[in-house]
Amino acid sequence: MRFRYFDRSFRWVQTALRATLHEDVAHSTLIILSGEFARLSLGFLGSVFLVRGLGPEGLSVFSVVGAALLVGIAVAEFGLSQGAIRQIASDLTHAPQRAHRTAGALAQLRLGGGLLLAAFGVIFSEPLTHILKLPETSGSGLIRIAALGLFATCLGGIPMTILNALHRYRAMVAPQLLKSSLNALLMGILFLSWQLSVPAALWVGVITSVTAAGLGFLLLPPPWRAALREKVGPFSQESRKLITFSKWVWISAIFSLLWSQLDLLLLNRWEAPQTVGLYALALNLASKADILNRSLRTVLLPTVSALSSTEAYLGHVRQSLRRSLILATVLVAALPLAGPFVVFFYGSAFRGSVSVFYLLMAIVIIDLFAIPPLLLAYPMNMPRLMAVSEGAGVATLVGAASFLIPGWGMYGAALAKVASRMVATLVTGTAVAVQLRNRRQGL
Repeated sequence: MRFRYFDRSFRWVQTALRATLHEDVAHSTLIILSGEFARLSLGFLGSVFLVRGLGPEGLSVFSVVGAALLVGIAVAEFGLSQGAIRQIASDLTHAPQRAHRTAGALAQLRLGGGLLLAAFGVIFSEPLTHILKLPETSGSGLIRIAALGLFATCLGGIPMTILNALHRYRAMVAPQLLKSSLNALLMGILFLSWQLSVPAALWVGVITSVTAAGLGFLLLPPPWRAALREKVGPFSQESRKLITFSKWVWISAIFSLLWSQLDLLLLNRWEAPQTVGLYALALNLASKADILNRSLRTVLLPTVSALSSTEAYLGHVRQSLRRSLILATVLVAALPLAGPFVVFFYGSAFRGSVSVFYLLMAIVIIDLFAIPPLLLAYPMNMPRLMAVSEGAGVATLVGAASFLIPGWGMYGAALAKVASRMVATLVTGTAVAVQLRNRRQGL
């Protein structure tokens, strides 16, 4: 019965997308959405093995290391992916050769950043162990494994960025599905053989990331694989242009990753591992429920980057609001299933995650309405605004969480996260609205 309900809901989403998007965007979105749905289904299977194998305390350690890893990836990425998608999509029509050189600059800059941050993690693994409150006996080893995972993720991001800019969404889906399938398989083998531990789970992440990166490079068209080998210096025109825009996206991305993980790290400083494990599961489930926002963002970023007129901007906003209203209704209708879902698949020990999950779902609904209009900051060339917005969100999160967590625990962390998302959205939304008004008035 539950699976029929999910199937009807997924078909309703498909119908809604076709009714509210242009045909080419709808087709691309459905490809990404279907891939995300399959990837998350496989990821869910792997997470069941992980949660049951590690328990709340083990999941707490794994989640803290994972949070630090995500922040490290954001630092190493330097905002290059989104900057490169914007630049390549813009250049393809007018200067294809320049687009190829931009791809070469992307590869060299991403590899350099990945190597530097991985080396930092290995060298400073002992201090990081104390900062993150990891177990003294195993913490440094966990940090070193995570450093390898960081470099592997940076490597895999290069072909995925180029495929996104080229609108090759089917090719984008394949490495993600391979990674999720292999992750579920290895997690299952470790769980069934009673060998699943935090270090083993981190090694699975390294192996799957390297494998997915290899497939991504194989799926690139030959001219683009050749472009990655082209020597494009860090001071070339393409590199400078990419860095100029990407540095602000980088700051925004760091703030965004800090925002996504700081609540967990702050909760870890005040609450017991049992509580942190419950919150980590709720946070993980909320991120999986964000499948629609991630799919739409992937497709809309290169499309919105090509917009140039005020009327096109306003048409995008109107279309986005209609679509978001329908999709938000689907998400709200599915919420009552969360309680039985968590207890059945993860066990009664995680029942406390459900109420926190409901609070965190407010962020998914906010983003569903906010992200498409806020993407106009890309064609409007407002990268600083994105950094300021995410910075305001992080400041709000730290302030609110520091005040709320000591008294409200994981519920305080969730409320602080919702408040910080509302502040960040308000900052960017106000600036974009002012810019649209000025353009309409010819200012």
